[in-house]
Order: sequence, then C-alpha cells, then structure tokens
Amino acid sequence: MKMKKSVVILLCILNIFLFNSCKDKNKSTFSPQLEYISISCNHSNYNYCYSFTAYTKDSKAYFSADCTIENFELSGKHIEFENKKIAYNEFLKIQNFAKKNNLYNLYSNHKNIPYDACDITTYSITTKWENQQELTVSDYSFDTDIQNYLYLLAKKYCNSK
Repeated sequence: MKMKKSVVILLCILNIFLFNSCKDKNKSTFSPQLEYISISCNHSNYNYCYSFTAYTKDSKAYFSADCTIENFELSGKHIEFENKKIAYNEFLKIQNFAKKNNLYNLYSNHKNIPYDACDITTYSITTKWENQQELTVSDYSFDTDIQNYLYLLAKKYCNSK
C-alpha cells in the first residue's frame, strides 16, 4: 500500500513537472516593435518646450527635434530639424526606453486628462507599435532617461545633413 502511494505521488509530481515544462516551451515570446514615437512638452516659457519624433520606414530610422539645448556647450541654442536619418541602433535604444516605461500598454492603462488652462505645462506622448493604431496620451509620466537621450540625439544631429 505504501508503495502504491509513493508511485502515485511520484506520478503526480512527474505530471506537474512535464505540464509546466511544456507550458514554458509554448509561452509567447511576442515583443512588440515600435514604429513611431513622439514626445513633447508645452510650457509657458518657450525655452522649456520640446518636441521629439522618431520613426522607422523601409528598415531605416529617422529623427526630428524642436528644442532648446541648455546643458551643453550649445547652451541656449534652439535646434529644429526634421526627418534626419539616424543609426538604427539609436532608434532601438529609444524603443528600449519606451518598453522600460511600459509605453506599449498605454492603450489599456491610460485616460487623457483634459486641460482648460493655457499656461499649464503639458506633456504628450504619441506611439505607434506594430499591429496597433497610433495613440496619443497626455500627462503621462515617464523616466527622464528617454528625454535626456532624445536631447543628446538632438545635439548630435543638429548640424548633420
């Protein structure tokens, strides 16, 4: 009788182990790809306003910026350019920041906040991930690492052709 109980317990444990190992092999490894992102800030002081856009098209990456540089040797310089080709790995770094900040889940987790005051600082993020529609949300807090990186790209590409 003790032998039967041991065999049954052993079979149960084996069954659970096999079920879990099969389940792990069938897990989805879906990792959404960012196609487009735009991050902007509107402020009553124009020097604090910024707008950055990065997107991919035909396996190439592009970047646009409209901002004022404050923390570099270009301090106080207004930068504005559109659709400059950037290294694809730079776009992938932006995508990693977006994933780290859970921007893929904006679709299910965020509601836009309406603003009535014209002098309030507002932030907005627009994202387009593969197989999703473009979505814009306002007043979404995110890690400043992405903002700092976008400023670095603006500085890098402001004088390139």
